[in-house]
Amino acid sequence: MLILNIPIQTGLSEVNLVTVTTPTCFVCGNNGTVDVPESEYLLWTVTHGPIQECLTSVSVDDREMLISGTHPSCWTLLYGDDNESD
Repeated sequence: MLILNIPIQTGLSEVNLVTVTTPTCFVCGNNGTVDVPESEYLLWTVTHGPIQECLTSVSVDDREMLISGTHPSCWTLLYGDDNESD
């Protein structure tokens, strides 16, 4: 779900960001939002390509939120911290 466009300056060019509402997190029951470059968001939604290939400037945590709605803190509750020793 697209919320708004936010133009930002990066170097010599302007990038329009769109704020996307994520699906509901099945752990906490809340939605989140992720700011995504408009061109990457359109590429992902129009082509249905792999998210990691379309949203290259978006973090892994934010891409997971866009796919499943799972917040980083909720992911840690479920699967633990990547930095913990086994």
